Amino acid sequence: MADGLTHVLLGWVAVELISIKYPWAMKYRALVLVGAILPDIGNFAVLMGETGANELYYLFMPLHSIVGSLLLVGILTMIFKEEYRKRVFLLLTAGVATHLAADYFIIFLDGKVPLFFPFTFQKVGYDLFLQAGRGFLVVATTTAVIVTVLRRRYIKRKMRNLLEE
Repeated sequence: MADGLTHVLLGWVAVELISIKYPWAMKYRALVLVGAILPDIGNFAVLMGETGANELYYLFMPLHSIVGSLLLVGILTMIFKEEYRKRVFLLLTAGVATHLAADYFIIFLDGKVPLFFPFTFQKVGYDLFLQAGRGFLVVATTTAVIVTVLRRRYIKRKMRNLLEE
């Protein structure tokens, strides 16, 4: 489950950075966190059912591509009221983007990520961290703590400056 936690932590980093420019993003931070685990929804389906993992892999494999993830985000966005759809789409997309960017750097047991599917079946990746290793989790946790502390200090300083004026 370290892989899922890593994606959630990187989604947290994304929402912390987004909220510097758009403070309303913190109110909807759950959308970024859901978006960060959305491409791995097939992994949860494997855990829940008796169906063979191989069949489900090919069913959910397109979610690890840019096009597949954006299609799923678009479908999920339609669930929300029209007035919230733009924010929901942008925040879910930010979470998915952190997921796909993180997967680009992971060495998977079955190869790399089909990032540009359906345009090409070639899988791409940089192979920096092992999928089963804890290195990426340590990097994500450290980054999340540093970004959170720095953002909170920035907000505190900004509020102090506003009060002094």
